Amino acid sequence: LYSLPNTLRAMYHLVDSCLPVLEMSLFNTLYSKNVSLEAFESIQKLQTNNAIKYLQGTWLEELTHKLRMSLDNVGKGWFNIYEKNWKIYEVSKLFRLMIVIKFHMQSAIRTLVLNSIDAFVHLLESPSKCVLNCKEDFKWGDDILDSKFKSSVASIFILNLRLDENRAYYNTNPDQFEKVLVKLLESVVILSNKIPQIDSFLLTKLTFAEELFLSPIGLLDPEVVALREHLLMLIRAAIIPLNAYCKEYNKFLPLYNMNVDDYVEKFNQENHTASEVKDEIALQLRLKTNLQATIPIINFIGPFIIHTDVLKQFLVKKRDEIATKLLISYANKMKILIDTAMDEYKEIYRKLSQKPISIEHIFEIRDWMETIPVTVRTQDDLVRKYLLDYQILDTFWWPLEQEAFEAKWEAIGWPRRLQKKIDEVNELLDEEADKFQKIQVDDEFTMQDKIEVITINVTNFAGQRDISKVHEIAVDIRRTWKMIKETQEFGQLLNQRQKLFEMPITPFDQLNKLLKEFEPYKNLWITASDWLKSHIMYVDNPLINIDSESIERTITDYYKTIVKCYRIFTDMPELQEIALNIRQQIENFKHYIPLVQALCSTGMRERHWNKLSEMTGVVIKVSPTLTFKQCLHQGLSDHINVMLQISDEAGKEYVIEEALDKMENEWDNILMEVSPYKETGTYILKVTDETLQLLDDHILTTQQLTFSPFKGAFEERLFEWESKLRLAQEVLEEWFECQKTWMYLEPIFKSEDITQQLPLESKRFNTMERTWRRTMKIAYENPKIISICPDKRLAELLRNNNKLLSLVYKGLSEYLELKRSKFPRFYFLSDDELLEILAQSRNPRAVQPHLRKCFENIYKLNFEEDLNIKQMFSAEGECVDLIPNIYPTGSVEEWLLKVEDTMKNTIQKTLGIALSTIENAKRSEWVLVWPGQVVIAGCQTYWSAHVEFGILKQNLEEYFTLTLEQLDELRGLVKGKLSRVQRQVLSALIVIEVHSRDVLTTLIELKVQNVNEFDWISQLRYYWIEDDLKVRAVNAEFQYGYEYLGNSGRLVITPLTDRCYLTLTGALHLKFGGAPAGPAGTGKTETTKDLAKAFAIQCVVFNCSDQLDFMAMGKFFKGLASSG
Repeated sequence: LYSLPNTLRAMYHLVDSCLPVLEMSLFNTLYSKNVSLEAFESIQKLQTNNAIKYLQGTWLEELTHKLRMSLDNVGKGWFNIYEKNWKIYEVSKLFRLMIVIKFHMQSAIRTLVLNSIDAFVHLLESPSKCVLNCKEDFKWGDDILDSKFKSSVASIFILNLRLDENRAYYNTNPDQFEKVLVKLLESVVILSNKIPQIDSFLLTKLTFAEELFLSPIGLLDPEVVALREHLLMLIRAAIIPLNAYCKEYNKFLPLYNMNVDDYVEKFNQENHTASEVKDEIALQLRLKTNLQATIPIINFIGPFIIHTDVLKQFLVKKRDEIATKLLISYANKMKILIDTAMDEYKEIYRKLSQKPISIEHIFEIRDWMETIPVTVRTQDDLVRKYLLDYQILDTFWWPLEQEAFEAKWEAIGWPRRLQKKIDEVNELLDEEADKFQKIQVDDEFTMQDKIEVITINVTNFAGQRDISKVHEIAVDIRRTWKMIKETQEFGQLLNQRQKLFEMPITPFDQLNKLLKEFEPYKNLWITASDWLKSHIMYVDNPLINIDSESIERTITDYYKTIVKCYRIFTDMPELQEIALNIRQQIENFKHYIPLVQALCSTGMRERHWNKLSEMTGVVIKVSPTLTFKQCLHQGLSDHINVMLQISDEAGKEYVIEEALDKMENEWDNILMEVSPYKETGTYILKVTDETLQLLDDHILTTQQLTFSPFKGAFEERLFEWESKLRLAQEVLEEWFECQKTWMYLEPIFKSEDITQQLPLESKRFNTMERTWRRTMKIAYENPKIISICPDKRLAELLRNNNKLLSLVYKGLSEYLELKRSKFPRFYFLSDDELLEILAQSRNPRAVQPHLRKCFENIYKLNFEEDLNIKQMFSAEGECVDLIPNIYPTGSVEEWLLKVEDTMKNTIQKTLGIALSTIENAKRSEWVLVWPGQVVIAGCQTYWSAHVEFGILKQNLEEYFTLTLEQLDELRGLVKGKLSRVQRQVLSALIVIEVHSRDVLTTLIELKVQNVNEFDWISQLRYYWIEDDLKVRAVNAEFQYGYEYLGNSGRLVITPLTDRCYLTLTGALHLKFGGAPAGPAGTGKTETTKDLAKAFAIQCVVFNCSDQLDFMAMGKFFKGLASSG
């Protein structure tokens, strides 16, 4: 190769071109600026891309040019760069030269990559040295101001520490650093393999099968792996104190989440004293100062710079805001208290400013003024207290508003102002009292004059005898009576004032005597006048204007009064004669009262008058002007019994008519509530229970009215009304049934997935929904029940809708049954839960909330971005990698079957691998490596094998010693630091291991020497046979179910538990059911559930209730039978 000058020159150019490559860097490691992770990533990607572009372009072109110039004039022969024949090229020396060139280029790029990665790692290592000794359980401590991890060299990454409602966090998740930095490292290795080989550029006459690239270095290269692991170690070490520091800020969460307004409002509602308010404000200001002193603006942790300035400012501002709002609310409270106190002063002043309007008023004012000193003293004490409380605001240099400032000083001056006003009022009251006393003397003289006038009037009335002037006399008597009563009241007032002035009391006995003497005259003349007017009204007025209900009561009152007058005037024959005359008139008219009441009955209609005419032969023309006198002239008084009979009938018919009218009027005002339903664009119907009860009551009332013997006139109306109500009731029942089913099915058939899978049912549902929407629109526009509901067409429409919905529901049930038959565990989900999954069948993640009902303890599945399912998680947080991974293709029931198979396969394979290592591994390490279920099953299999081996070799004591040692190891583990999941695994394992130790102790005590002895075979035993786990009890053998159990707890096994196990395993072996019996709370259910865990099969628990019908039971049994 080196025999020709041309090739030597070519090699020289090759080496010369590779030297600059060695001096390049694929990372930017020379800048000193602090940046965020995103900016750092961008800078490094830019540097890497520029370097790779240079290598792919300029460098390759320049090297190609130099090599072509060196080998261009060689001509035909061993180094002909224009060779066209591939076979000749393969045997030429040029072929080997090209290999040497490729290796030189690869070596240069490899060195470049390794040097760049080394510099990149060194860039991160320098500031990270101070954190390398930090252990995983490191806790920062209370001091967040200073950092023990400040690097001597400049930090690289900027992080902003923030808070949200639940936790403290960084604006960039620390876990991202590992991903981004490793990705940057790996990207330079990957991109270095994207540089083309020079062959196709130099040997232009040859055709190469594909584009050839250099392969300088790979991701699995030991040096790359070592640098990558070192980088990971640096990052992980740096993140430990970073996370610990972040957690310390969780103590500020209560302050961060605090609603200042709510806090201040709650504080104020607790009615704290002024001293407590002062202490609280001082506390908030101290806490603010403490925050300023303890939270740094910036801190350093290895390669990280943490900015906390924004968070610090927010928290400090919040403390300051609390103190400020407490001061504001306290100032407002004090302003209100001062205003309230001043309102009391102002009210006293207002009352003092009132001018007395009577002597009584003067004495009321004087009595009230006696209470003022006590009131003012109380208010003064309050104001003094308030002024002391105001000093709290001065303590914190809080400026008062102008209005509050003025109110404060105004309150101080009120007591003096009131005292001045009291003195003025006392003088005024004395003057006014003198005036009113003079008026009192004048009023007494006036009173005597009034009594004299009344005496003359009463004397005049005693001589009245002219009955023809009865109405004029009655008017005068009423006027005189009113005068007597007013004078009597005035006399009582004068007596009260005489007491106030301490004057002698004038009894006015003459007035009382006049009142007693005048009353009989008043009764006689007023009763006579009223009777004569009433008689004219009853006889001559139209019947329609007469109140038939009050006539009897009114005439009875007249009669009683006039009889009393007749007895009183025995000494005055003329007046007694007048009374007798009026009494006889009333007695004569009383006989006609029943007839008047019958004629005026509210139930009398034209048909009743016609009937009356037929029965009496008296033709009566009913008109609004018909009077009682006219009826008497026609001789109706001779047919009073017939009239009463017809009136009674009319009254009872009127009851029916009134009941019908009342029901119709009630329904005229009753509306159903038609309101928009969610975002469906249509409405739903609501009718109150009171309305439905009223409908039932009215149907019953109408039925009762139809039984009345007086229904004849209303028979057709009653029938129509009853039909209307019954049809309305039927329509409402159909409507509610239709609405209930529609509300259930509407969200189901809104899903495109369901629509595509049930085209016929979807079509039926859409047909029904069109009529439903039209009906609801009509109801919305006219919500009156009695108007819309009694409609036969509507009833028929709703019945047809319900038939369609019944077919849709049946089709839906058959569809769900089909899905359940394909994946039987769906039988343990309700229809709603299953539909929720099927309605989102395009979204496999929709099944997550329902996994616990399908599987014993799969809480969730880990879906990657491409929906690849890699892991399953238990409810306790345990994570198990699936073997193999699953892609959720096909329908949901199909890929859930894959999940079930993969779950069982994963547990089986994992158990096989775990059992292959259990013998040689240290027990304390082995139990922490594998999933909890595998650990328990593995330990029980190991125990069963060793016990049988010990029985065969007659050395159970040796294995007993080993069991105790292993238990001691587990006890040591429990005392150490464990994760929550690991502690749960050990908790369940120790329960099983302790039982195993107790069984072993019993076997040793009983000196069991044969593996077929009952004391041994009565135990649950596990055997790994041909890569499969079997569980045996006595003569029964069961397949281990491999149902994923997570790391749930296990039941402590007692002798009673063992007996229950024996019974249930025997029943299972014979394909019978088990029915453990015993008092409540003795563990029947828990024992059965624990046996299911021992067999690793799904256990479905349900409790009987009134709602559990045979259909639900059938669904359970189908699920159990179908899923095995």
